Amino acid sequence: MATYESYKVGDHEFSVPSFGMKVLKYDYGFADLDLTIPIDAGVIVLGVGHEVVTAFDGGTEAINIGDGSTTDLWMASAVVAPTSAGSFSHSFPLKDGIKTGASAEKVVLTASTELTAGAGSVYLFIVDTRENWRTSGQF
Repeated sequence: MATYESYKVGDHEFSVPSFGMKVLKYDYGFADLDLTIPIDAGVIVLGVGHEVVTAFDGGTEAINIGDGSTTDLWMASAVVAPTSAGSFSHSFPLKDGIKTGASAEKVVLTASTELTAGAGSVYLFIVDTRENWRTSGQF
């Protein structure tokens, strides 16, 4: 449940949800295909995006984004399109609903081991419930 903060103008007239959405970006190359991004407790993942910066090549060009248990939970290789430089794909909102961070949760990128070239970026669309407008330093 979201916490509501007051701007202290007349005490409660302007209460708003205190959490904003953030986008986190993780760059990787074909040599870094064991990309694992931990999801901290208190973080809610709304979606995942993938950008192919440099087209992947070599063997079977397959890239999936999952959670460590289900390889393509967040995004399947057919959606990622690893051979198309400049392509961007996303699962926003997630196909299986919003994922809430717990100590064991993570985003895992898996790829075919034959890749010899390529680079990409993984984007996480998150809400961090541990930070609000007062603690973020934005106001």
